[in-house]
Amino acid sequence: MNDKQLLTEVLKDSVVEDKDYWLEHCSKSQSVPMTMLLEREAWKGVLKPDQVEWIDATIQSLEQRIGRDDLYALRFLPEKPTLLAALKSVKESGVDPLVVTHIVRECQKALLYRVFSLLDGGHRFEDGLDSNWGVFELDKDLNPRRPLMMFGDTAHEFDPLKDEQAE
Repeated sequence: MNDKQLLTEVLKDSVVEDKDYWLEHCSKSQSVPMTMLLEREAWKGVLKPDQVEWIDATIQSLEQRIGRDDLYALRFLPEKPTLLAALKSVKESGVDPLVVTHIVRECQKALLYRVFSLLDGGHRFEDGLDSNWGVFELDKDLNPRRPLMMFGDTAHEFDPLKDEQAE
C-alpha cells in the first residue's frame, strides 16, 4: 500500500474535513500518513461528549478487582480504591454524568496535545534541560524508515468537536 492509499484509508471514516488537502500534502511530506494514523488511533481513546457509560463500567471493573491476588490483577489491574471511591462519590452526588465526561474529556485532550507536542521533537524544558528526538516509522526489520512529523499541525484533525470549539 502506498502512502496515498494508506492516508485515504486513515481518512475514510474520519471527521477530517479537508481530506483532499491532506492527500495533496501527502505527496510533499511522506510522514503525514503515519502521523495521522497514530493520531487517529490516539483520539479513539478520548471520551465522546455524550459518553457516560464509562462511569458505571469503571466502577464495576474496579469493584471486580477488589481482593484479587493473582499476579495479573496485582500487576496490571490494581484496585485503585481512591478512584473507585471518587467515582462512587460523584455518582451518588447527583452530578450530571455529562459534566463529569466533559471534565475528563478535556483533561484527556490536554494530555493528548501535550504528548503530540513532545512527539514533534526536541524541546527546551522548564528545568533547563534541552533535548532533541524523533519518532520514526520502522521497516519490517525494525530499522528507522522515516520520521513521523507534523503532530502539531494535524493533532486537531481527528477531534470530532473541533469545529464546534472554534465557534
